[in-house]
Amino acid sequence: MLKTIRESLRNHYRLTKEMLFPTEAELQELQKEDFAKKTIQYTFILLGVYVLLNISVYLLNYKDMQVLNEMLRKALEKQPTSKIPHILSIYPYNIVYILISLFAFEVYMIVASYLFLYLFGEKNRNIKTNTVFSIYSNTYIILSIFLIFLTNTFYPITDEPTKLRLAILLGLWIFYLLWGIYYSGKYYYRLAKDVYEQNRNIILLSWNLPFLFLGSYMYLALSS
Repeated sequence: MLKTIRESLRNHYRLTKEMLFPTEAELQELQKEDFAKKTIQYTFILLGVYVLLNISVYLLNYKDMQVLNEMLRKALEKQPTSKIPHILSIYPYNIVYILISLFAFEVYMIVASYLFLYLFGEKNRNIKTNTVFSIYSNTYIILSIFLIFLTNTFYPITDEPTKLRLAILLGLWIFYLLWGIYYSGKYYYRLAKDVYEQNRNIILLSWNLPFLFLGSYMYLALSS
């Protein structure tokens, strides 16, 4: 039993190492193999690690998390919304909310990037190919969310945060997200450039415009 678990962990580690920041030659080699299967496995590994980290932090800091939950409850009770958003905003139920949000984000990026390829007149577009490219590229967004989670764990928002603390946290969040967007675009281009006929700028626009639209929507929603 233990031998099987160790072997499984080794295989997951090898796969993660193989898929994380590959060179262009390594990425081309990966595409010759069962790239779609490996991409889905890699994504589930990342999500699994994220869930385990969340649960571990919750259990190790149970008392602090209860205090945080109480703060969130008081803040949410002032808002005229249903109980479901309240439940999904507190630990550990917010893990489910984040996973649902990530799934919705994956679907949005797959559909939006494919739609822009269509609008830009890409003849070699293929929904299955674009789905695999999108899921793989989005793993860098998931990694940036990991970094945000770790930052919030070791440098959390207090009950009465100072302006400096908020500025540092906000700066780190923006940096991590921009880092994730940069690498997701970089690897989407590397994957797509040998498949699609469009030039580099059009491929990158097809991938980055959905981020721009999503960011604009979120800004308008939060500022309204």
